[in-house]
Amino acid sequence: MPFVDVDSLLRSNDRPSEHQELYLLQRLSSLDGSLSVLDAERVRAQRALEELEFRQSKLLSKRKSIATIVSPYRRLPADVWIEIMKFAVWSRGLKSTTSNIYKPTTDDGRIHWPEPRQTCYLHSNILHGAAIFWCNLELHIYSNDHNIDGFAPRLETWLSRSGELPWSLKILSSKRQLHAPLFAAFLLRNCARWKELSLFMHDLDVLAPLFYLQPSSAGAGIPGCPGGGRSGCGCKGEHVWSNLRVLSLDGWFTDRARVRPFTLVDNVHADDADPLSLHHATICLHGTMPALKSLTIDTPCQKVNSWKWIPWAQLSDVDLRTSDQYEENISMLAKCSDALQTCSMVFAPSLRIPGPITQGIANLLVTGLHAAEASDDEGETSSSERRSTEATEVLHLGGLKELTLRKIGYLSPLISRLCAPALQKLFISMCPINEPEPYLGATLVDLLERSSAATSKTDEGDVAGWDAVHSTDRARIRAPSTSGPPLTYLTLALENTRRRRMSTPVITNGEYIDIFERTEKLRTLHLKDYSTDARFLEKINQRGLLPRLKTISFVVDADGQVPERFEEFVKLRDRDRHASSNSEIAE
Repeated sequence: MPFVDVDSLLRSNDRPSEHQELYLLQRLSSLDGSLSVLDAERVRAQRALEELEFRQSKLLSKRKSIATIVSPYRRLPADVWIEIMKFAVWSRGLKSTTSNIYKPTTDDGRIHWPEPRQTCYLHSNILHGAAIFWCNLELHIYSNDHNIDGFAPRLETWLSRSGELPWSLKILSSKRQLHAPLFAAFLLRNCARWKELSLFMHDLDVLAPLFYLQPSSAGAGIPGCPGGGRSGCGCKGEHVWSNLRVLSLDGWFTDRARVRPFTLVDNVHADDADPLSLHHATICLHGTMPALKSLTIDTPCQKVNSWKWIPWAQLSDVDLRTSDQYEENISMLAKCSDALQTCSMVFAPSLRIPGPITQGIANLLVTGLHAAEASDDEGETSSSERRSTEATEVLHLGGLKELTLRKIGYLSPLISRLCAPALQKLFISMCPINEPEPYLGATLVDLLERSSAATSKTDEGDVAGWDAVHSTDRARIRAPSTSGPPLTYLTLALENTRRRRMSTPVITNGEYIDIFERTEKLRTLHLKDYSTDARFLEKINQRGLLPRLKTISFVVDADGQVPERFEEFVKLRDRDRHASSNSEIAE
């Protein structure tokens, strides 16, 4: 239709021409057609909306029913719940591992989700009948959660589904709570079911009902109880933790809570009138732990040397961080046997010297951790002599493979007594607040010599006479040995040499060479010594020592030529390694 100007009709009252009238009529009819199209589209949209509302109501009803079915299973472990949903809900985006899953289809071939009621019930029955799903549980308790007593019945219900399998429980709690009798009763009542117990709690005082306090004189002389009686073996009652192999306690004991029995032993403000006072009582356990192999105790404010229930002789893994004194830590280590394989100790900081460590290495080997104090009382004198004799006994740990000593103030009193022929990993970090001790290098060399001699004695089958090697006549007169224990990892961090002016190094270059001559299997070496000039690095390459060394780190003062010596050492090692590899290829 050609364009017709109708603007003139807006400026006058003239009658429209024939062409203008025809044009306007055609435009009106066109608008009517557009309106009818819009009305039809609106009707179709209204029908689609009604259909969607109907489908929405059905889906909401279906969702409500599914949520009712699924909600009891949301507390299952995440990996188990995922596996349930893989079988309960089928879609084309998930490849099914079974051909028995029902996949309903419509007439047009589209696939819809099935009703998961039957599948969920089926898998719930399978899960409740599978004991392996319920024997291991990790529980996190936060400060705004219920008290741990409220979890005890639920824990027992959960773990009871495991049938006859032993239980493993790990609790990480940040909630403050000093008393939880229901939880403690739950642990004690099921003592024969536990295989692993790991408790990381803000307050370990909730475990007080598991223990009791008994004077050290009570039960003394009773046969069959190590330590002299019932207090030494913790055999009160008939509770036997027969399956418990791993026990881990990490937390604090509240100092002012006065929760028995912990407060009476370690609280110096305990009532003097109490018959079970500081020096007359020991902590005992309700029952025994004949299968315990791994013990981890991280209680920085609690002493555990008075915990006579611990079966030290049967432990293979020990990890301690307590407030026990130096001598008490060594006393606990001395109670262990050849079954011990891994030992880690964090020593409490102390400026008190544990024993006479200023003498020569020969005298050091026979001096104890306790200096004999002069006394007019014969009883005190004999007791002091007995402690001194015990302190000089060699700690023979034939199965020890890994030893970690952190923040230890004085190393010689312990190392001079130790014999570890199977030692593979040794980690030592000195406490920075203590002064460096003399004869440290000679003590380490003596440890390697003593362990090497014990290894050769064991290989020859003559174990009974191995301690004859521990003689003061040897002192520093010993033939070089290249065997030593099978040590592959050594970390020696002399933190107490930092920011101290020292006229002589703590470990001399010759002593370093003596150490490395006896560690030919060493693969990893970490040294932190701010007192050495590192001249021994040149001799290591010259003598061909440490042939298997792969990793080395060296932390020293940046002054002087020490960094240059270390760089030269690394370059020579790399060059020799490349040369040996090329020769092997040529052959």
